[in-house]
Amino acid sequence: MRTGLLTVVALGVAVPVAAQKKDGLLSADQAIALVTEHQGLVTALRTAMVDDAIVLYPGAPVAIGSTKVEHLLAAQPLLDSLTISWAPVEAWVSDAGDFGVTAGTTTIGRTAQAGSAPRRGGYLAAWRLEGDRWRLAAIMLGALAPPDRTILPPGLLANELPAAAPEGPAGPMVQADLDFAAHAGRFSAPEAFRLYAAPDAVILGGPTPRRGPDAIAVGVAGPADWSWYPVAARAAAAGDLGVTVGQSRIAPRDGGAPSYGKYLTVWRRQPDGTIRFLSDGGSSRPKP
Repeated sequence: MRTGLLTVVALGVAVPVAAQKKDGLLSADQAIALVTEHQGLVTALRTAMVDDAIVLYPGAPVAIGSTKVEHLLAAQPLLDSLTISWAPVEAWVSDAGDFGVTAGTTTIGRTAQAGSAPRRGGYLAAWRLEGDRWRLAAIMLGALAPPDRTILPPGLLANELPAAAPEGPAGPMVQADLDFAAHAGRFSAPEAFRLYAAPDAVILGGPTPRRGPDAIAVGVAGPADWSWYPVAARAAAAGDLGVTVGQSRIAPRDGGAPSYGKYLTVWRRQPDGTIRFLSDGGSSRPKP
């Protein structure tokens, strides 16, 4: 039997491990979504996060580690008045079935304001399989809250984090992210996004999904200079699927004030060995 395959005797065919694990990944995604909807985001993340989990909360710096994440979320009274739901649109699993990513749409409403229009956005969640349980390794929830309503607790400063080193299983993803940023700096963001997007890449969170390199490049077009770098990464043991988390800066060419953000990018090794991104999303962060 080839490595990475499970034999299904009843059908007489070989089914990839990733396909077997994908259903469980989607079930884990929906389980945490239900807990979020009925018991709140803080409870949901506390029960699902790994110790070194990363959370991208609008208007806050990158939060790494369950202690910092809980500290950040506990300081947000706005969360008590929100109803948060999400549903997956895409899911990817590593060949060995030990790492997965879900991507989908979010709907955020106000419990105390009947009739108010909900906000819609997108999310990206990276998962690590521990034993027989999928645990949350990183999550970006778009449109969760207005950035100006975010409260930064002591110990979570708006400092620039150091760049991640391209080492370990996630090393190729970190290097691809660095090369991606360098290409944007040398040429333009649209050209970089077009070059580094996988053929089946998708960006969610807008009115309609943007699928494929050309559509994704159009979505980032505009007279601005982009710069970014990864500060953390998580990946499958074999390095075929992973995510990078980083900090970005977009400076308008008309002299306007730059905007500061953070991002989560999903990467997969392609059949030719190159690393290309499958999806990307982010939110604002404070000026450092």
